[in-house]
Amino acid sequence: MEEKLKIGIIGLGTVGQGTVKVLSKYDDIEIVSAAVKNLNKKRDVEVKHLTNDPFEIARNPEIQVVVEVAGGLEVLDVLIEAIKNKKHIVTANKELLARHGSMLFDLARENMVTILYEAA
Repeated sequence: MEEKLKIGIIGLGTVGQGTVKVLSKYDDIEIVSAAVKNLNKKRDVEVKHLTNDPFEIARNPEIQVVVEVAGGLEVLDVLIEAIKNKKHIVTANKELLARHGSMLFDLARENMVTILYEAA
């Protein structure tokens, strides 16, 4: 049996929920956990584990890829922690990359992980 790619998501708003809907269609991907601001908020998707501590995603040894869709600069320290824990990063956070991209890409190179980014 093929091992699943284990993903943690930071942010479960409109974009995060859309991401869960798309990724849930793939048998070889498992969304392990999602970090949210409000644990009690009603959502249109289900994730196995919700937390309000994004560092839980960054430190979870089971997670291989962190998808960051929370936006803003508040996630910088979380992504640094995730990279130091050898997790690949996928983000659409233009502000974060504009301000801290060089440092994050250098850190990713040092830790032999990849940062992927895309935004419309």
